[in-house]
Amino acid sequence: TALGAQVQRLVNAGAKHVMVVGVYPLGLSPMGISSGQSTNFTNITLAFNNALKLSMVKLGENVLYVDAAQYYGNVYYTPTTLQPATIRPGYDYNTLVYASGVYFTPTSHRLLGNYAYNQVKSRW
Repeated sequence: TALGAQVQRLVNAGAKHVMVVGVYPLGLSPMGISSGQSTNFTNITLAFNNALKLSMVKLGENVLYVDAAQYYGNVYYTPTTLQPATIRPGYDYNTLVYASGVYFTPTSHRLLGNYAYNQVKSRW
């Protein structure tokens, strides 16, 4: 809600185009899975993203929400459709999405950036 309030301040100050990226599905991260608390992390992610979207619902003309949870969920469950050129032979797709327990590889960030760019380009 606090982040949504900051976005509202930007729009009130005259911002015409604001892109906001939600939280990725923490339950799918190596840290989330290895903790045995994957469901809790997923629920926290959903609660944060839903509160953020609700706080910005009236700002649709000026604000584009990029759904990182949906995007990275797709990468996680169907990696071959999104990044086959980045995978070296013999490597598992899922291990190259993350650089650590919670941080993404540069390739993952680039792919999200391309996704967000295409959303902005088609919207504005």
